[in-house]
This record gives sequence, C-alpha cells and structure tokens, in this order.
Amino acid sequence: MDEESARLKHRLRAEIDASRDELGMYISELDRRRYAALDVKHQIRTHPRVVIGVGVAIVAAAAGIVAMVVRARNQKRPGRSERRAPSRFAPPRSPKPGRMISLIVRSALPFGVAMARRFLRQTKTRRFA
Repeated sequence: MDEESARLKHRLRAEIDASRDELGMYISELDRRRYAALDVKHQIRTHPRVVIGVGVAIVAAAAGIVAMVVRARNQKRPGRSERRAPSRFAPPRSPKPGRMISLIVRSALPFGVAMARRFLRQTKTRRFA
C-alpha cells in the first residue's frame, strides 16, 4: 500500500507540474497579447486603415455636433431681417436656408459610423483570410 500511494503521489505531482507549466504558457501568451493590444503605436502601424476610419468618424461626429449647436443658436436668436419691422407687403420668410445644415448634421454621423464599420470589416477579413 505504501508503494502504491507513493506512485500515486508521484503521478499526481507530475500531472500538477505539467498543468502548471501549461498554464504558465497560457498566461505568458495572454500577457503578450495584452501588451500588443494596448500598445497604441503598434496598433497604428498594424491597422492604419482602421485608425483613419475612426478618425473620419470622430471628425464627422464633431462636425455634426458643431453644426447642431450653431443651428440651435441661430434658431434661438432672431436674425437681422426679423429684428426689423416686417414689411406689410412681403410674405414672411420660411427657414429654408437651414435645410443644408440639417442634411449635413443628419448624414455626417451615420456616414462616419458606416465608414468605420467598413474599415473594421475589411481588416477582419484580411487578417483571418
């Protein structure tokens, strides 16, 4: 019984050591991947198209926000022509000049998001192909 328990003990220790070594390999691989994923310079060099797409999306979103703020300010303050007394014979002006700003605001953000998604899809297919 003593000899059998010693063999079992030895076998269990060998299995534990093998598992520990294998786990150590996994941990070192995860550490390497974590470092590579969080290294910004490496990511910019590796995925320049994605970085450009994200940059375009951020610029489009910022432009949309600025356009929305400008439009909101212009709607709150009456313009020069509205400050003057309206002519009795001229019909009231409709706010049509703001259509272009509205179109830009409504299309800039979705366009930027669509571009970023497209770049991400292209990068995924090229990496795994």
